[in-house]
Amino acid sequence: MTSHPDVIVIGAGMGGLSTAAFLLKRGLRPLVLEHHYQAGGYVSAFKRRGYVFDCAVDAIAGLGPGGLLDRLLADLGVRPEVEVLPLDPVRETHFPDFSAVVAPAMEDYREFLASCWPADETAIAAFFEDIERIYTCILKRFDDGPHVQASEADLALVRKAGSATWGELLGEYFECPNLKVVLSDRCQYLGLPPSRLSAMQAAMAMVSYFRQGASRVKGGSQVLADALVRGVRRRGGDVRLACGVREILVRDGTAAGVVTDQGEEIRARAVVSTADPVQTARLLGVKAAALDQRPAVSFFLVYLGAALEENTLPASSSIGVFPTWNVDRALDPEDPFGPEAAFGITIPTRVDPGLAPSGRQVVILHKEVAYGFADDWGGRKEALAREMIAKAERFVPGLERGIEVMEIATPLTLERYTRNLRGSAYGWEQVPHRRPAMSPVDGLHFAGHWTSPGGGVLAAAYSGLLAARSVEASLGRLAKRV
Repeated sequence: MTSHPDVIVIGAGMGGLSTAAFLLKRGLRPLVLEHHYQAGGYVSAFKRRGYVFDCAVDAIAGLGPGGLLDRLLADLGVRPEVEVLPLDPVRETHFPDFSAVVAPAMEDYREFLASCWPADETAIAAFFEDIERIYTCILKRFDDGPHVQASEADLALVRKAGSATWGELLGEYFECPNLKVVLSDRCQYLGLPPSRLSAMQAAMAMVSYFRQGASRVKGGSQVLADALVRGVRRRGGDVRLACGVREILVRDGTAAGVVTDQGEEIRARAVVSTADPVQTARLLGVKAAALDQRPAVSFFLVYLGAALEENTLPASSSIGVFPTWNVDRALDPEDPFGPEAAFGITIPTRVDPGLAPSGRQVVILHKEVAYGFADDWGGRKEALAREMIAKAERFVPGLERGIEVMEIATPLTLERYTRNLRGSAYGWEQVPHRRPAMSPVDGLHFAGHWTSPGGGVLAAAYSGLLAARSVEASLGRLAKRV
């Protein structure tokens, strides 16, 4: 137990747990407080009648050899406790008259695209070279080693990606509309169509799967979260579950600790919040500022345990479905269940059969939706789930008749369990010029998907590194003032 922590971290999602790990690496003792009875946030799982369902995660980037999460687990001494299952293929995406299978190596995927669009082979090579330059340049700011200055050409490319949409960036390389749509398949997992999605966010997401590995965790994503909790505790920090925070203490204009839901006052030298801005303002006892950014979309998820013939299943454990080449229409969160709406299918038992009883499969249908799409989610969710099951039947034959277990999550479910504003799946919308959280008081720092670098499991982990650096720097400045 950490009875006298240096830093209190609010929230035990990936942002909070990674913050704790990076604080420990800097010699600071963290105490992580989590309102839920299990850690992980979106990186968590639940069980029903022998089936294990990941709550809201498809594939995870960063667990490959040398990836950020791989190094984080090693630093905490728990890497052997997490069995990583690399994905090959990473996913398959189906369009009206074309299917794309994404190989785990960027070079193989690039060659696949060039074989389908031979006239664009040179442009495809230039595009992948440039998005890797963007990725490499941005990662330099996360390197704890000696600072390496990026070239001016690379910095200019990053600035362009930071101010452009993914659609605008693609337009600089390609004219073929279908090729641009195929290269936008990850937009389905980033919350926006290419006409609005930040080019930088999309490039980082795409390249990270190739360079840091696209994987699942054997036993489900809860295994990863629980291993991080054990590692933090073994290294001298602490994580308290079912222990929320009702107030952030401020003394002389500086965050000085918290009061828990149980009424315990805990002092610390700094506080890191992974909560959304509205929650954080409430904890500070101030009125939340008017939102000048929009929360990202939420999820509608259908969790199915089913008796299915393995030889009828798709080869990939991750499937994207685009019924139209009009990607803006396919990814319109205001019309998420129309005939042209895109959706995803995850079948984790393709690589991890132990998630289900023998001869059974876990199938998760997922769709990004606007929080306010339905006035009565409770009354509509069953019918909407059945609509999705009927659409998925084309790719998973026999799904409907094989169902043994079904659970449904709406944006209200995500909001209730994670306390994310409007059930947001990615914090703020991942648009160009997305702004990180700014602290209203000294000693209060931020991590998680509401701040930089953005939404997603790997991005949240990187936010923990930035938060730990910010804490270390502020405590150094405080020491100098004292």
